Amino acid sequence: MPGTRDAAAGLGYKEAPGPGPSGIDRSPMNKQRIVSSALASLLATVAGTTHADDKPAHEKCYGVAKAGQNDCASARGTHSCAGQAKGDDDAGDWKSVVRGTCEKMGGSTTPPAKR
Repeated sequence: MPGTRDAAAGLGYKEAPGPGPSGIDRSPMNKQRIVSSALASLLATVAGTTHADDKPAHEKCYGVAKAGQNDCASARGTHSCAGQAKGDDDAGDWKSVVRGTCEKMGGSTTPPAKR
């Protein structure tokens, strides 16, 4: 029972184990669980965090975008928005790809000359 009188010492109240007035169990075992849970949460957060340096760099790759799947305006000025490529693999349309993969896909990292 919370707030039981310590009759032997006559020093007022001492906290009894179990739920306190707020209904929170303040026993040593519960405090250990709270600390363990907090530590586990902290470690999980730190372990799951990715750094900006972990993300691969991207580059514009010309000539690999399929019709309607380009990322932005055409290098040749034929359209000014993403998703407006009229045909597949147009040298003026580009997609953002992981650096170093463009040439493997058959594209080019340099824009074509405007017509």
